Amino acid sequence: VGVTTVAISVACLDDDAANREMIQTRDEALCLETLCREIKRRNMNLRICLNMNDGILAHHPFTPESVPGAKNPPLLGQLCRGVDLRDLDNETIIAGGVNLSYVIDAYNKMGRPEDFFRNGRFFDLLAGNGWIRQMIKDGATSEDLKKAWAPDVEQFLLQRKPYLLYEE
Repeated sequence: VGVTTVAISVACLDDDAANREMIQTRDEALCLETLCREIKRRNMNLRICLNMNDGILAHHPFTPESVPGAKNPPLLGQLCRGVDLRDLDNETIIAGGVNLSYVIDAYNKMGRPEDFFRNGRFFDLLAGNGWIRQMIKDGATSEDLKKAWAPDVEQFLLQRKPYLLYEE
């Protein structure tokens, strides 16, 4: 046939699940690294296109606006992309507990980590401490964070028990 170049469009270079989602397959055997090695083994040229518009952070385009409580958001009027969580039902959210995987995913995919926590003090205020931000910078997963704060949660649950008006 004379094919010498194979072009591949991917959602993420290190996330095969995101790539399977992008091409709408459930085939667990689809692995970008294995596919690339096979193409190179056949002495073919390989072009990889990183499709930023189809990645997990690109599903929901939005433009920040001035609203009460956020008069001047940092990206006011600029097209942004994110994950739309509005369709998650409350039961799913509550069952999952605190989930910082969206924050971690955005931090890892933004490409400018120094800009992500522009005002680290504000993030720390929302999180209640500074070590969560530092763990995210150091590469922690959402599960790592949950394990790290688990002793504090246990202590809180014991401490509040005498003040509960109703049984759990």
